[in-house]
Amino acid sequence: MSQTIIFPTVGRVVWFRPNGAPERLVTYDEDQPFAAIVTHVRSDRLVHVAVFGHDGAVHILGMAIQLLQADDPEPAAPQPY
Repeated sequence: MSQTIIFPTVGRVVWFRPNGAPERLVTYDEDQPFAAIVTHVRSDRLVHVAVFGHDGAVHILGMAIQLLQADDPEPAAPQPY
């Protein structure tokens, strides 16, 4: 079954999973993703985001984040862009 492709737009709410970084995000539940808002779109697969820790604090990561679709495998390690 094919999944709907999510095209990034500024202001879109997405899930963020840190995949090992950054440690400054407050986590209450390791299985729960963080809420994030797309702040800049570099391509259909690379975005900049503002991430909300589980405590509600906002974090600007300062790097492009890979936007995964439902069927994409999770990267083995964080990828700097």
